[in-house]
Amino acid sequence: MKRNIGRIDKILRITLGLIILGGSLAFYFLYQNQPVWHEWQMWSVVGTVIGTIFVGSGLVSYCPVYASFNISSMDNDLNNS
Repeated sequence: MKRNIGRIDKILRITLGLIILGGSLAFYFLYQNQPVWHEWQMWSVVGTVIGTIFVGSGLVSYCPVYASFNISSMDNDLNNS
């Protein structure tokens, strides 16, 4: 797996992913004890998946969508470390 996510993109993905993940989990636990499945619980599951994907791709510095379109944000960094 060749890295295709640069430093700035990595920081943004992890930050945004943690924000989405935190909000999703907060909504899930807020509506956890409802007697019926609430619409917010579904959106919290979707947000949890999206947040996990963002954090995961940021941690491993690889995005399969970037790879499929042959895109790399590594070239945009001043220091490719």
